[in-house]
Amino acid sequence: MAGLVPVLDKKSTDDLNLSVLQRFDPDVEDILVKAGHVAQYILNTEQMQWAKGEVEGSMFVVKRRSQPRFKFIILNQRSTENLVQDILGDFQCEVSKPYLFYRHNGEVSGIWFYNEDECDGVVKLVQRIQGMFKANTVLPPKPKLEPKSAPSANPPAVSAPPPSQPEPVSHGTPIDINMLLGQTSA
Repeated sequence: MAGLVPVLDKKSTDDLNLSVLQRFDPDVEDILVKAGHVAQYILNTEQMQWAKGEVEGSMFVVKRRSQPRFKFIILNQRSTENLVQDILGDFQCEVSKPYLFYRHNGEVSGIWFYNEDECDGVVKLVQRIQGMFKANTVLPPKPKLEPKSAPSANPPAVSAPPPSQPEPVSHGTPIDINMLLGQTSA
């Protein structure tokens, strides 16, 4: 009987992955997208060189019951230290397949995807989440209403609502490392 490997259907695999993630973070409520194999790279800003990080494994974009509501988690196969990253707030990303480059708290990192289609799926979801977040936080304040007895000759201008869709990802274009570093081009 040696050599028999259990075969799990997609739902069983998803349920198993969710239970593993919940051991690390009990507030994880759903897996939104996953990538089978990724590796982290970190930019040394003094030497302007990339170095492979200590994180490599499966990546999950998850929805949580508490704040921050959305994160990505890489279950590290190289050590017990997983990479957990909030994808809202000051998280900024760019894509150049098969890499997702991001800046958070001043550090520039890259995630290499074994499967470029999984890179597309993660990037589209992250940008959709960020677009929804921005749409909900950038709304202009409500104009003050004038009393009904004295209508204003110049009603307050109403600004257009923010776009409902995030800007499209430009695949295959060079990454402006100065933009990621927050520096202006000379």
